[in-house]
Amino acid sequence: MCTGTRDDLRSITEVKPDESELLVNPLFFTGLADRLPDEIAHVEIIPDETDTGDRLGPFRYAAIIHVSSQDTQLQIRQASQAEWVDFEKEGFDRPSLLKLVETSSASALIPVTNIPYRRLIHGQRILQLLQDGGEETTSTSGWISHARIVEDKHSLSVNDLVDLAKQTGRRVEVNWTLQSSQRGALTAVFYHDPPTQDKTRVLFQFPPKDHQGNTSIGMLCSQPRQQDMNEKVEVELLEMLRTRLSSYMIPRVIKILDRTPLNNNCKIDRRALEKDTQRKSRQSASISEGKTLSEPEERVRQVWGDALRIEPTTIGRNDRFFDIGGDSISAMKVVQEARKYGLAITVRDLCFLEVHEMAGRIPPPLT
Repeated sequence: MCTGTRDDLRSITEVKPDESELLVNPLFFTGLADRLPDEIAHVEIIPDETDTGDRLGPFRYAAIIHVSSQDTQLQIRQASQAEWVDFEKEGFDRPSLLKLVETSSASALIPVTNIPYRRLIHGQRILQLLQDGGEETTSTSGWISHARIVEDKHSLSVNDLVDLAKQTGRRVEVNWTLQSSQRGALTAVFYHDPPTQDKTRVLFQFPPKDHQGNTSIGMLCSQPRQQDMNEKVEVELLEMLRTRLSSYMIPRVIKILDRTPLNNNCKIDRRALEKDTQRKSRQSASISEGKTLSEPEERVRQVWGDALRIEPTTIGRNDRFFDIGGDSISAMKVVQEARKYGLAITVRDLCFLEVHEMAGRIPPPLT
């Protein structure tokens, strides 16, 4: 259970996301049928609910791509636009949706769109509160509980929809193809088919798809190798300057940025620039501190280095985890590894603790 203040949560949301793995927007897959109409017949996006839902990191889903074939013709059922029920617009909750499905004729298709997805709605609510600002609950640790008031009643998971279908003697197909335009909401079609030996899934044509528009493919996925490439260019550029310029002309730090940070007045945000460059310069400055670290500090430095995949000697005793490139994924690794040393910390702790402060929490060995 999270008990952080709004300021604590805001500091965590400002952490750069991990890009060590390829992250793909579902729009990439749903757009395949438009880009390759002769090869792709149908695309489904289904949320992955195999984990507990408490993990940090990217949200996972399955993309099912049905390839066109001359031998097999896909049978895709379609509901008329008038049949679609907007869950959010109609003010539905689970009981009212259950009543709708129960009272409909057995042969009727019951297509429902814009169903708030329970596994996303709480995070969306917190982000909305952070964006809205306001003085209320800014420093009160209990403010997060207010975000849960309506979410449980008016949001559903994929498993909730499957259970509801079973309760009414129907089947359901759930899709996430409209997650972009509907802020992560689910779309479902309840139907009743007599039992057969055919185990082929029923396919449905869901409402008009999210439009990719002029978004390039490169904007729909992360660049997991980009950070490594940037660091290589930074090192090579610095080495080249050292061979061609006098020492006083060589910049202290070379840093490649995705974009120039701007403030509210659309001018260069020099504080943000300074923060980015300090992260890199502190690593080189901390190398000389290695001989002065205590044994617990060395342990912390080793754990951080393993999680960040960097040389531990580049981490100084006054460094903070997220200031030297940490992210939510690597933070979870540190939390788990720290338990081996009897150290119980949270991801929130890593936002604020320096190396020596975290080392100070390691219990002394038993004598």
